[in-house]
Amino acid sequence: MRGVFITGTDTGTGKSVLAATICSALAARGERVGAFKPVVTGLEAAPAGDWAPDHELLAAAGGG
Repeated sequence: MRGVFITGTDTGTGKSVLAATICSALAARGERVGAFKPVVTGLEAAPAGDWAPDHELLAAAGGG
């Protein structure tokens, strides 16, 4: 699979959860997985040195 693009019309609709589910399933099959979330909206800033919760979710789902 070359790539998947997930989009939605609002915040809080489950896009990151869907992406994490797909990443996790592909990683479980032995596929190399990388997730890229170029924009984060609707969140307060993460503490210095921390990742936003969505980025942590995607990294864990991809095996990172």
